[in-house]
Amino acid sequence: MGTAPKGKDRSLSNLKAVMLLGIAAAHSVSCFRYVHTEQVISVKWYGLSMYFLTSCLGAFFFLSGYFCRMPEGKGGYRGMLKKKLKAIAVPYLLWNVAYIAVFIAGGYFSPAVKNWGKELELDSAWGIINTLLGITHHPADGPLWYLRNLFLLTVLYPVIRYVGRKAGWWCPVAIFALLMWLCEYFKLPVYVKNYYLMPYSTTAFCLGIVFREKIIEVSFFQKNILWWIFPGIAVIAGYCIMKAFGRLSIVSWSSYHNIICMMALPAWIVIAKYLNFPEGGRFEKYCANPAFFIYAAHFFCYSVFIHLLAPYVPDNRWQLLILLAIYFMGGISLMTAGYLLLKKSVPWLFRLLTGNR
Repeated sequence: MGTAPKGKDRSLSNLKAVMLLGIAAAHSVSCFRYVHTEQVISVKWYGLSMYFLTSCLGAFFFLSGYFCRMPEGKGGYRGMLKKKLKAIAVPYLLWNVAYIAVFIAGGYFSPAVKNWGKELELDSAWGIINTLLGITHHPADGPLWYLRNLFLLTVLYPVIRYVGRKAGWWCPVAIFALLMWLCEYFKLPVYVKNYYLMPYSTTAFCLGIVFREKIIEVSFFQKNILWWIFPGIAVIAGYCIMKAFGRLSIVSWSSYHNIICMMALPAWIVIAKYLNFPEGGRFEKYCANPAFFIYAAHFFCYSVFIHLLAPYVPDNRWQLLILLAIYFMGGISLMTAGYLLLKKSVPWLFRLLTGNR
């Protein structure tokens, strides 16, 4: 995810890396589709623990908004977009081209991969374009949807900043309420609700901009111990309500996911306080630096890697543990090796794929 300048507090850069690796770990729940018998570890509680990792998404968009800035004067907006094109749009497109090629080639060896390709409609020109850009469904490299949304929010940055200056704290509040209302009470296409409106990502991005405009340091969340307690209670309460009332037509899974991501935001910022590791240390070398590459590449682990190997794992009480070992020890190790090899052998391609991170 890039590193902070020398001498600066590196905790927030390290937090971004932890969040990306955490979401990559959370996607290990894809192994569940192959488990049909009782396991030595509870599928239910493992899934719940992984779900909590996804609550970091609100904090990720908050930090993106907080550090998004448009230089004043000549070339301000255009210069910002040019920079974001290299850092966001180019890696997004290149990774998706690579995954489309993997799905098409992998379809010749695995029926599961072939079916995945059919779901993405890769047998037509429109399907390939749709999958490349992620227009009406997730892109080929599914986890990179956040880059698409982040770029769209960056394009709207001048508008969001203007509204934030005029409305202040009411800006993110109004946006969250409006988007939740649109998602819950209008019969909009599913892809519009799930891929574009996304209340927590848009609201957190706007909140970050408001914090920047009001010159409030993110350490604001780290000064009061109550910020430790409130997000945890909110997450637990949200999950309990979701389980209790999830079948009601006016309450959806996405609505609680949006609320939990927002409520957990301060907790993740507080965690950053303990991530200010030394520059050039092991954390930077093995976690922070390769975090984006591993995140972008880890979709391979459960879209192809797991599909190819899972049928050979016997159905028994240890099946889930074996699949998780394949995912973490095999898949993530493979991604790390790819990162080191590409960085050393093809540096120009490495820079394009990582946006110079």
